[in-house]
Amino acid sequence: MQYRHVRIAVVAMAGLSLGVSSLAVAQWPSNAAANLRLTDRTGEQTQSKIRATSDGGCYVSWYDNSSGGYDVHLQRLDRDGNILWSHNGLLIADRSFSSTQDYGLAVDPEDNAIITYRDDRATGVQIGVNKVLPNGVLAWGANGVLVTNTTASVANPKVTATTDGHYIVGWSQDASIGMQRLDADGAPQWTAGGMILTPAAGSYIMSELQPSIDGSFIALWVRPTGNFLSPKHLYSQRFEADGVALWNSGDPVIIFDANSVQFGYFPSFVTDESGGAVYGWYETGGDRNCYAQHVLVDGTVRFAHNGVAGSIQAGRLGLSPDVSYDAANDDIYLFWTETNTNQNAWGLYGQRFASGVRQWSDNGLEVSALDGQQESFVQSLVAGGIPMAFTFDGSASDLIIGYGFDATGAMIWTGGSTTVTSAASDKLRLDSVSNTCGDALLTWGDARFDTRDIMAQNVNPDGSLGAAIPVVADMNCDGDVTLADVTPFVLALLDADAYAAQFPCCDIGNADVNADTEIDGLDIHAFTQSILGN
Repeated sequence: MQYRHVRIAVVAMAGLSLGVSSLAVAQWPSNAAANLRLTDRTGEQTQSKIRATSDGGCYVSWYDNSSGGYDVHLQRLDRDGNILWSHNGLLIADRSFSSTQDYGLAVDPEDNAIITYRDDRATGVQIGVNKVLPNGVLAWGANGVLVTNTTASVANPKVTATTDGHYIVGWSQDASIGMQRLDADGAPQWTAGGMILTPAAGSYIMSELQPSIDGSFIALWVRPTGNFLSPKHLYSQRFEADGVALWNSGDPVIIFDANSVQFGYFPSFVTDESGGAVYGWYETGGDRNCYAQHVLVDGTVRFAHNGVAGSIQAGRLGLSPDVSYDAANDDIYLFWTETNTNQNAWGLYGQRFASGVRQWSDNGLEVSALDGQQESFVQSLVAGGIPMAFTFDGSASDLIIGYGFDATGAMIWTGGSTTVTSAASDKLRLDSVSNTCGDALLTWGDARFDTRDIMAQNVNPDGSLGAAIPVVADMNCDGDVTLADVTPFVLALLDADAYAAQFPCCDIGNADVNADTEIDGLDIHAFTQSILGN
C-alpha cells in the first residue's frame, strides 16, 4: 500500500496537530520464482555478501565485471526490500583485476557500512577500505583509505567495527597477517603498515575478524605449518584496542591442530554476544568430521581441545559447515554437507550443542537424506530465536531450500521446508544474515538472466517469503490489538521517523485503520473501535 504525504489541518487527539505518514511499496517478493534482482548489467556480478542494519534492512555488496575489472559495488535495502540507492548499486572501487579474491563487509553501530578490498588504483596492489553512510555518501572519499603501502603480496582482507566507534582491517601479507585500527575518519591508529604477525615457521593467512567488548576484537587465522601441502591449523586471539594480545598470556589460542583444514578453506566464526567467540570448521584428515568450539571472553576454551564433532557416524564425511549461536539459550548450531566415502551422494545434516554436548544424536540430525543432489554453501542462522538452515540443493540447476527447527530438531515450517528460489539456474556463493525482525536475509549469484546477477530474498520466521502480513491497528507488532498499541499509534501519527526508530520491525501502515491510504486523524475513530472491540 502506498501512503501519500498529505498535511491535514487540525485533529483533536490530546490537543495535538497530526501529520500523515507514508510508506513505500514492499519489494521482497513472495514468489520463489521471482526473487529480488539487484543487478541487471552485462557480464558477471558475483561474490555477494549481506549484512544487517539495526532497522531490519541490510547492505549487499558484490564484484561487478561488466566493464572490465571486478569492481566493488554496494547496495542498501530497507526492511521491506526496497532498494534505497541507485540502480545496480554504488561504485565503491573501480579496479582492474581479472579475477577475484575474498573481501570484507561489516556494519557499525551507526549503521554505516565498512568495506575492504584489494585495491590496484594506486601503486601496486594494496588493501583499501571505505566507509559508506546510510545515505550512500562515501565518507572517506572516492578513493577510500589505503591501510598498506608495501611491495609484499597482500590478500584476503577482512574488516570489523568495534564497540568504541573504530574499525579493524586485517589481511594476509606474504607469510604473515597484518592488522590496522582506523578511527571514525579513517585515520590509522597504529604504526604505519599496521601490526604484522609472523610465525617462527610456516605462515599465517587471515580468515576472519569479529568485534568483542570494550573496543577489543577477535581474529581467526589459518596457520600452514610448512609449504602449501603441509597441515593447516586454526589459531585465534583477542586483542585490546591498542593491539595487545589478551588470551593465553599473549599466545594464540589453538582452535584446531589435529590433521588439517582444507587448502584454500578459511572458516568464519560468530560472537557469543559476551565478548567470546564460537567457531565451526571441518577437517581433511582423520575422521573427516565437522567441529565446533567456544572460547569465552577471558580466553577459556569451553570444549575439549580441537573441539567437539557434530557427528561420529562411520563411513560419512562432513564438509563446509556453518555455525550460529543462540545467546539466549547458550546453544550452538552447526549445519554441514554430508557425503559418503565415494563422494557421489550428498545430504544436509545438523547438530545442536548444549554446553558442548550433542543434542541431536551422536550421528547428527538428518535434514536432507543423501542423494544425487549436492547440497553446498550451507548457511546456519538463529533468527528470532529460531534455528534455520539454508542450502543450494543441486550442483547444476540449483534451488535454494530453507528449514526452520525447534530445539528438538523437529522441522517447524509448513511442509517441512521452504523453497527460497525455484528458478532452475546456475547459482554461486550463498550468503545470509538474520535481522532484528527475526527474518533471514539471503543473497547469491544467479545466472537465470545472463552470465550472473546478484539476487536477494527474505524469509520470515514462519518460513514464508515476502513482506509480513500486517495486522491493522497492531502498532507494537505483538500480534494483538490492545491498549498497549495506543502510545505507538499516537507516535505514528505525530512523528513517522520516531515511530520507525522505536518500532523498526513494525509496518506503519497498520495505523491506516480506516483503509483510506492515508495515516491521519481520521484513523483515530477506527483505531478506538478496534481497541474496544478487543
